[in-house]
Amino acid sequence: MSLISQVYQRTPATSLKSKDLVDQLLISQDIRILAEQDALAGVNPWDIVCRDNQRKNVINQFRTFKTLGLGNTYIQGLWHCERIDLLFERLFALDVEGKRNSVIFELPNSPYLLLEQLLYKVFNISLLRQMDVAKTHYDLPIELYEGFLGESMKYTTGDWTGLTQVPENLTAAQNQNLAYWVNELNISDGDVILDCGCGWGTLPDYLKHQFNITYIGITISDVQVDYCRSKFEGLKNYHFFHHSYHNRHQNILAQAGVEQITKCIFLETLEHGGSRNLPHILRNVREVISPDGLLGIQTIGADHPTLICDPYINRYIFQHASLSSPSQLGKAIESNRQFVKIKENNIFENYPATLRSWNHYFQENWDDIKPHIQRILDSTTFKTVDEWKRHWEFYLLMCVGAFVPGTYPQVYQITARPNFFVKL
Repeated sequence: MSLISQVYQRTPATSLKSKDLVDQLLISQDIRILAEQDALAGVNPWDIVCRDNQRKNVINQFRTFKTLGLGNTYIQGLWHCERIDLLFERLFALDVEGKRNSVIFELPNSPYLLLEQLLYKVFNISLLRQMDVAKTHYDLPIELYEGFLGESMKYTTGDWTGLTQVPENLTAAQNQNLAYWVNELNISDGDVILDCGCGWGTLPDYLKHQFNITYIGITISDVQVDYCRSKFEGLKNYHFFHHSYHNRHQNILAQAGVEQITKCIFLETLEHGGSRNLPHILRNVREVISPDGLLGIQTIGADHPTLICDPYINRYIFQHASLSSPSQLGKAIESNRQFVKIKENNIFENYPATLRSWNHYFQENWDDIKPHIQRILDSTTFKTVDEWKRHWEFYLLMCVGAFVPGTYPQVYQITARPNFFVKL
């Protein structure tokens, strides 16, 4: 779901030694960081209002740790903002207007962020620590996801074409996105589909009443595997495995009683694989896909090559994830000439409405979600359930604001076919 401003790759022309620099950039977008007593005269919905003389602390944390610093101080209750989505829409608009947003978002001007960047450059952390995101994110109580994802339980963007962008249309938007992939991959009776990152079974639930297929879903989340196996119990051609797409697939195909697949899809799951691992991940698919098969990829990507994602998202939401640029995705698809890209779209403009809908249902159903979060609180880094709530709403609303300007995060849809002129 960010995955947003990327690893700190650009070098700004201006030094951070000027304490007024961040203020100057914020003022250029009409953003104010105010003490509570100064807010009495009136505030904009996107202004940051700091509590208990915390203004200097909030600014310093933002300057040093970027979105992580701003998020940490929000989690601690040191500031509030009526519309966090509008705040981040303005922050990310700095890039649209050619401002030095690398000063705010990208320069690794703290030992923590510098070390993080170096670690991801030296070590293949997305591979070495691939199970972390399952334990810290996807294995959270199912009641959380039932509470905010809506009826479809689909944790990717919807397609809002022709729909009024209100939460009540979330299910319709998600179904339109699934319908796109059914048509794009020409799914039909007899297909053998490998779903790399099956989530809570949204795609097979959509397909089961339409087609006579063999479906193979994989995930590294124990909770998701158990949920899907229970949900599809009795459907003999629907198989769910605890299996990583970093590994070869022949064994699970044998367990499902097939030798090849005809279609493979990644619905916003490649982000967890790490950009440097994409060629190997797709090679594993190429080994088992039929000559006339099709590959579908929908992924949150970036506008430039990166290794890791936004510091807040990397710490609290999707650990060790990366957002790949078109060049990185293209290189992976073309690696060893294993696939040929035949179509590509960018649908980033659909994500703000999806994220706003998720936040709407999260807030609306919080009283039902809260006791389940309280139950697992000791296994998290948060002191109170209210801190946990703030960290989640910050994630959703920050992502809304990041997608609106169309700068860093993108959503790429790629269709490719296997290239069987070349032997692997």
